[in-house]
Amino acid sequence: MPDVRAIDDYFEDLGMLWDECALPNVRALATARFITALPDDLRGRRYYLQESASRLLPALERMTDRFRDPKHQAWVRDALERLVRDGLLETSVARALLAASAAEGSGRTQGTDVPAAMASAPPGQQILLRVPLLHPIPAPSWDAEAPGQVGLITELTLVPRRRVPGAPLVSWNNAHTGESLSGMRALNDVAADAFMAACEAVPDAPQACEEGLGFEISISEKEAPIVGDSIGLGLCVAFTAALKACAGRGWDRRPRGDLAWTGRISPRGEVGRIEALSLAHKIRAARQGGVAGIVIPAGMADATETERSGFQVAELAHVSGFLLSEPTAFEITEPWPGADRARRSIRRRPPWLAGGLIAAAVVAAILIGLALRGGDGDRSSLPGIGAEPAPALADLRVETIHEQRELRVTWPGQTAPLLVPTEGPVRIVMKTDRLAGDERGALRIAYATAQAGGHPGRLVVYDPLAQETVWRYIFTESGLPGDPLRDRPGVSYSTKVGRIADCDGDEDDEIVLAVALNPEADCLLWLFDGLRDPVGVVRHIGYFEQIEVVDLDFDGTPEILAAGHHTPSKGVSLVVLHANQFAPFRSSASMADPSTQGGAARVAGEVHDGLCLTHLVVPLIPEFTAASGITELWWPEGEIFELVGTERKATVPRLAISATHLARRVPDYLIAAGIPCGELRILPTANMEHFVATQGPLVADLCGEAFLDRWRSAIFCGDRIQHRWSEE
Repeated sequence: MPDVRAIDDYFEDLGMLWDECALPNVRALATARFITALPDDLRGRRYYLQESASRLLPALERMTDRFRDPKHQAWVRDALERLVRDGLLETSVARALLAASAAEGSGRTQGTDVPAAMASAPPGQQILLRVPLLHPIPAPSWDAEAPGQVGLITELTLVPRRRVPGAPLVSWNNAHTGESLSGMRALNDVAADAFMAACEAVPDAPQACEEGLGFEISISEKEAPIVGDSIGLGLCVAFTAALKACAGRGWDRRPRGDLAWTGRISPRGEVGRIEALSLAHKIRAARQGGVAGIVIPAGMADATETERSGFQVAELAHVSGFLLSEPTAFEITEPWPGADRARRSIRRRPPWLAGGLIAAAVVAAILIGLALRGGDGDRSSLPGIGAEPAPALADLRVETIHEQRELRVTWPGQTAPLLVPTEGPVRIVMKTDRLAGDERGALRIAYATAQAGGHPGRLVVYDPLAQETVWRYIFTESGLPGDPLRDRPGVSYSTKVGRIADCDGDEDDEIVLAVALNPEADCLLWLFDGLRDPVGVVRHIGYFEQIEVVDLDFDGTPEILAAGHHTPSKGVSLVVLHANQFAPFRSSASMADPSTQGGAARVAGEVHDGLCLTHLVVPLIPEFTAASGITELWWPEGEIFELVGTERKATVPRLAISATHLARRVPDYLIAAGIPCGELRILPTANMEHFVATQGPLVADLCGEAFLDRWRSAIFCGDRIQHRWSEE
């Protein structure tokens, strides 16, 4: 039986996959594999099952294709059976999920959100490709036979269509084509090389582009980034077949739709090798995925002899071999009944091409863009390798670059990324299209900076379409009568964490921002309602590190939750309050005006001991210091608290507490309290049980009921924010 430490390591790796991987099939398989690996007699087993079930069930519901591998089906079946046996899942739900995940035809390779031309194109006009994808998954260290990655077959469908003026050459149904992961190239980059190689293979390609040729491409994994060079061969042969058919008569073939294609592609058309181990997994995925065969780079068949036994494998050295029908192990093309129809639809010259001037400009832009793209430069400006222009909130992607002093803003259909120099190192980036006090529907990026070069932090609202700053606020005062920035030399404000959400139930978004008082361990929580000074402020002794806005009790009024370190108790703090419980923000000018002092009693005093729904303070107690030498409680890597509830049951925040020196993703304790100030529950995790078991008799039983009762009595849960603390 594996020890608890090995299981914790496994669970930590699984948590990293949950954070980084958006593919529901992979998330489901990895989680099911973990559940089946848990020993039945493991202490704390139910905690792991609950955490895993909360990820497995949504992943199974969002799957884009069924599981064809018998081993994968067994993992899912066994995992669901375990959840049923432990009372975490109803039998009827488990049966429905199992049937959907393994049933024929359950894949949703083309939903209603595919491009319009794709939805209306008959199958005969489409070019269908199957591409094997690999994704690493955590594996139990105690099982040497456990696979470290899974292979999946995704479908890629290309439809030639006539392009309207200003439209990109290629439109995708996947909004993540510009994203790269773990150093692997983004789909846009690979598609650029594939298109260049196709143009090299088809000399008449410029003529086809001049006559308005464009492409709609649909990928079954439309909700997640597809990265890596090995998809290049499939894209290239699809582009090549379409260009050849539409550039002139005599070509009416396309890549076989029942084959899988994998291999790198260079802009000159050479098919490059991929890793032998990766290829072995992809061939296995192709065999189990129900395809007839696979096309791979030349010279690699011998390296995969075991995997390809009894399975058709063809090799290709150059994309020209696809056009010339060079001898391969089997036929890799098939008749294309829609080739002539695609050709005719492109060659119906629309009025906007009259005179040829616009057509020449379009072709010149395409060719110049391809020529200027270079070997490893930024491909996002390549004409046509992007989605239709649709700058909506969901399409907007913002990342920080250049040591967090610049924003890179992208959206589908963009000709080039938008680079926004910022007014300091960016700590928080948010986006909205319904900011309070602003035009409804206006797309906005809100970012907050830290102090830098003697300059205070600031909050900036930016319009990415007009490429201009809409509003800014500089952190120069607290809004409270006792202002640390004014009264304490050397103190400055710097942003920590923020959230943009509807905080008061009016369907407009407000901004909640936690600002640290450096170098002191104090924090201000500001509420911005509109493009103006903050309307409310709360002071907390200790930095906030997480903010959420959620309607915990479904009464229509959202709650604001802020958690972090509580300096006076050397513990962890969670504050829950409504927007109307913030102290009024008073600028220096308004405080100097007697006419504004009507609400002064509420904010009187240097520290505002304000009312709230709940302030939960989990303090450090001497037993922890004696057992592990820690001098303050903390939380594991990741979130301080999570929200546990259902659509029918009020949501409860659950704190994750680390009480040992083990900096791990898995907490030592989980602490939950009803809001406001309901039942307090403390659950030691398997991590803490392992710590107690391995430390010997000198360590108090930090999992025993007597200790938990003492700690529970020291925890504060009340309706007033605690700025001072007594250990008595």
